[in-house]
Amino acid sequence: MNADPTRGAAQKTTRLSLRPLNYQHGYPEAHAGIVWNGDLVEFSQIGGLARIATAFEDARRDASGTVVTLDNGDTFHSSYAVMKSRGAVLVSIMNALQFGAMTAHREFAYGPADFKALTGRLAYLMLAINCYEIKTGRLFFPPYRVLERSVAHGAASASRAIVSTKLCLSPTAQAYVSHPGATNCRAGLSV
Repeated sequence: MNADPTRGAAQKTTRLSLRPLNYQHGYPEAHAGIVWNGDLVEFSQIGGLARIATAFEDARRDASGTVVTLDNGDTFHSSYAVMKSRGAVLVSIMNALQFGAMTAHREFAYGPADFKALTGRLAYLMLAINCYEIKTGRLFFPPYRVLERSVAHGAASASRAIVSTKLCLSPTAQAYVSHPGATNCRAGLSV
């Protein structure tokens, strides 16, 4: 019988706090949005990258462990300035927020080549365990990333496959997103 080397020893606990950014929709400034409060719908000031940066800084300062910020997509899309620049206008701001990784939703509407170029300018990785090159069948983005902070932890991502091909800005399909129950589901790509 092997003895448990941790039995009786003081155990070190490390806290991990995840701070996701969801549905930013390319709005750098705070704006009115719908917020659910139980069964009630309220309008409230939401978003704003300066407010989000402050919240992330406060979390990092006050944390009793590791804080990981994750961009959950719908970031480089939807507002006029972001669409006109194909996401480029937000790159320096998003890099300053020090994300650990991101995934994507409507960003695929720029087409695979443009979206891959955009993510190449980011200081963090775009992750997608379910996005493949059509010609080769290889993953189009890394499926996960191991982040080494005060504790090693991983981030993996599956991109949403809900973007209609009607949003497509790309003349040719070069990648597709799949998910359980939907094979070869094309996400924002011309077919």
